[in-house]
Amino acid sequence: MSDPTLADMLLVPPHFDGLVADGQRLVEAEIDRKGMTVRTAVRMVKKIKPTIVQRTVRELMPDFLAELEPCHAEFKATDGNDFGAYLAAREERVAEAVLQVADRRAERIGSRPIRSAYSRMRARAITEVRSAVPELARIIERHRRQALAD
Repeated sequence: MSDPTLADMLLVPPHFDGLVADGQRLVEAEIDRKGMTVRTAVRMVKKIKPTIVQRTVRELMPDFLAELEPCHAEFKATDGNDFGAYLAAREERVAEAVLQVADRRAERIGSRPIRSAYSRMRARAITEVRSAVPELARIIERHRRQALAD
């Protein structure tokens, strides 16, 4: 068998559930660090859809790992032993991968006001996402190592 992809390693039980849980905690922590407007908006959405963050992370993770697979393939071709450090050193590229997945999701949203709101915040989003890349990279590496050890 060829080298496993990120999807091969991380989209299977029990690794996927742990990755989603850690991803959800990261998103929640990032929301908590934002201004009152963002926190209030998210709280309002969570009153209607309490599992929105977990569901979104769960639904988008396969696409996100697919976006990161070229980085993973490049990493495997190096002598490196820490994929998390490799990703953290490429924070702009990783942030763009996250946003590419979000962009595709936003295109499918039926609500014009939500699509419009996403479009308005998209230009600032790269900075916001980039600041979360180091922690995201650590999470992915931790789960990747666990999968390789199994």
